[in-house]
Amino acid sequence: MKFLRWLFRLIGILLLITVIPHRDPWNSTNIWTSGEVYHNVTVRLAILGWRLSTSGIYIFLLVLLGLALLVGASPSARNSFVDLIKSRRRRTSVIIPLAIFLLALYPTRSGLPMVLYLALSGLGLLFTLFGIYPALIWLRRWTPSELFYVRIWKPISKGFYGIRPRYFMILVFSVTFALTNICCYFIFDHVPHIQDNIVQLFHAKIFLSGHLTAPSHEHKEFFDFIFNINNGRWYSEYPPGHTFMIMLGLIIGAPWIINPLLGSASIVLFYLIGKELYDERTGRLAALLGILSPFIIFMSSGFFSHGTSLFYTALFMLFFIKTVRSPKLRYPLIAGISLGVALNARILTAPGIALPYAFYAIYLMVTRRRDYLLRFAVMLMGFMLLAGVLAGFNYLTNGHPLLTGYEVAWGKEHHPGFGHSAWGPPHTPKKGLMQNLNNLNALNKYLFEWCIPCTFFVMLLFVGGRQNRWDYMLISSVFSLSFVYFFYWFQGWAFGPRFMYESTCPLILLTAKGIMDTPDIMRERFHATSSKDQIRYLLNLVIAFCSVVAVSANVPQFVRMYSNNYWGVDTEVQQAVEREKITNHDVKAIEYFLKEKFFHAGWGKWSEFIHFGLTSQDIF
Repeated sequence: MKFLRWLFRLIGILLLITVIPHRDPWNSTNIWTSGEVYHNVTVRLAILGWRLSTSGIYIFLLVLLGLALLVGASPSARNSFVDLIKSRRRRTSVIIPLAIFLLALYPTRSGLPMVLYLALSGLGLLFTLFGIYPALIWLRRWTPSELFYVRIWKPISKGFYGIRPRYFMILVFSVTFALTNICCYFIFDHVPHIQDNIVQLFHAKIFLSGHLTAPSHEHKEFFDFIFNINNGRWYSEYPPGHTFMIMLGLIIGAPWIINPLLGSASIVLFYLIGKELYDERTGRLAALLGILSPFIIFMSSGFFSHGTSLFYTALFMLFFIKTVRSPKLRYPLIAGISLGVALNARILTAPGIALPYAFYAIYLMVTRRRDYLLRFAVMLMGFMLLAGVLAGFNYLTNGHPLLTGYEVAWGKEHHPGFGHSAWGPPHTPKKGLMQNLNNLNALNKYLFEWCIPCTFFVMLLFVGGRQNRWDYMLISSVFSLSFVYFFYWFQGWAFGPRFMYESTCPLILLTAKGIMDTPDIMRERFHATSSKDQIRYLLNLVIAFCSVVAVSANVPQFVRMYSNNYWGVDTEVQQAVEREKITNHDVKAIEYFLKEKFFHAGWGKWSEFIHFGLTSQDIF
């Protein structure tokens, strides 16, 4: 047995050393892929100087073989597997969540490098843990380790869970706000980098002037820009929710502060939802996981409408739960208004998140009409009020309550559905499926940047049989959001699989509960012989190791990419304009700016043109 543990230890460490280093956010330094899963994959064993080239399928079969060997080597794992085979009920309850977990890891062409990384590094971590388990247990009882636990770790843990709730929320908000503002300033230079964000900031300036649109210039052909409408009226194609939020930032001269504020408040909502659904400790862990999510921190440092959408969908979830549990009518009103604001920010995302809650509300109204009919009528009224705002905006800008800016800019081809697309090849069910799998592949890595899939503890929660109705609601909202975008012809990755960004709230909550329940699951479901205290100790080490890998190996790659002229946008021209003290009314300087910088520079310099605040009236 000792030799076997040494063998697993060596193989596990070799896998981790090989797979963890990254040359960019998507690709490991020592792994090269040439296409689909059945195409060639080359793995370089850096320490030994060996190279292995084979089909990606064989790599995954090797991972499955390694897992089978691990099960065979562990007595408790063997016993659990035998019990699983004997019990039909247990077999079903394990196979279904495990199959869904594996489906989310089915590698697409773009997702293959990330799935390979997660599979090989996850296997390496399991091998290493099995190999060093006796040493870890001995280390737990070693006097210096025990002193560290008693004098340092235990007080920190007690302080984290013992601080009063109001101070905890202030702490969580402050830490997140500091992190996002650091990224916003040092990485993104307080400017939008993506075309969507650029035109929304531009439109927010129109809102600030007191108008919904600006008149097109007589030479409007010089002011066309993607995602802008310039047909006599000049404005963006986007709904008004997030644009209005940016306008609030413009009022204080800091449009870049809106997403950090919303992101920080969203982490507080994670805590409140976790506390409402489960308990204080799970809510606090959910908040900590939110702070440790690079996906959330980076997205909350930019200008994307997902920041508004995440905050208001989380607020909707919190007050929907309160609506079910309390007869107070202010709760459903806040829930309905919150979902309506989310609709005004992202038209597809709001129904995608809310679909399971709508079905549950209908069920409650049918089965317990006297208790719930009035509550959900109030919620619907609040939602329809904000839906009416969107309809009014569409009427005043696009000419019809149901005509969106997307259709004005691109025609009916922009609508979700098959057989058409605004650009590129027509959308098909196969393409929609591949896009969904692609997003799920990326979400498993981007959410925490761990060396194990982010949905592992979610899967463990459901395999362990400790889920309740709210857990089903949370996971259903993840899949319903994915389902809605199955019909959408476009997939956009920026800071991660952004169309799935709002699913971070339910995923983090389920991850927190899965982590909290892991000791009970391991002992009750898998017959682990270790005590709950030992399992919790090992679990803390695993999460700490994964977090160190994220911070040291994965996140720096994103920082390098985002801070290096991300999407062709930087502040070079803006700084030159400020250095030369050029004003909006300096006609000659602006002519030079346009001729030398704008017309020959492409989208990146266009963004600076818009960001600097030059309008057609100022120029001409």
